[in-house]
Amino acid sequence: MLHLGIKNERVHFILYIQKFMTEFWKAIKDFYSAELTDEYSKQATDRLIELGEYAEMCPDDNDKQFIKNCLVAFNKLLDSKQREVRKNVQH
Repeated sequence: MLHLGIKNERVHFILYIQKFMTEFWKAIKDFYSAELTDEYSKQATDRLIELGEYAEMCPDDNDKQFIKNCLVAFNKLLDSKQREVRKNVQH
């Protein structure tokens, strides 16, 4: 019976990550094309904070770190894309 409990717990973690990944993918689609507006920056920041709540609620440390790593990487990508747009606007 213990084995079944562990399996059910793992399924719960997988479903949790699946929900995060669904929302994360939506954020990528919404913000991948960088813009140089305050509204874009605010919306992207708000979405990253909102997605960060998944990490705070996640009971598994490895899954929590995975979520944080995804968000840090996406934040760096957005920053890089905005710098590229700024550079192109200045030229």
